[in-house]
Amino acid sequence: MEVKHTPGPWKAVIHDGEFAVVVDRKAHGGLETRYVVAGKIRGAIGELAANALLIASGPKLLNALLAFMELDSTFGSATDQYLREMLSDGESSAIASAVLLGREAIASATGG
Repeated sequence: MEVKHTPGPWKAVIHDGEFAVVVDRKAHGGLETRYVVAGKIRGAIGELAANALLIASGPKLLNALLAFMELDSTFGSATDQYLREMLSDGESSAIASAVLLGREAIASATGG
């Protein structure tokens, strides 16, 4: 899969009423820190800090989800229709649901 986002790892930084999600470009051969997302905090600092942490974890979460989808070739290559049919089967429904949600999340994260 072609990666279109700034490669991680990303880090959340919160200081003096502002937040940023940054990547250390030195880790990728660059010279300085690069801002991925930045803004001023308006509202509860706890919620905005949590949002910054969630955004910063995006590349790791996407990589973990992609790795999960590669684990099981049966479910990884199953059609959406087959997985939806499995949702009515109590034993396999949790796995089918997870695979369908994983596919949706990957598509959302990658613009696919």
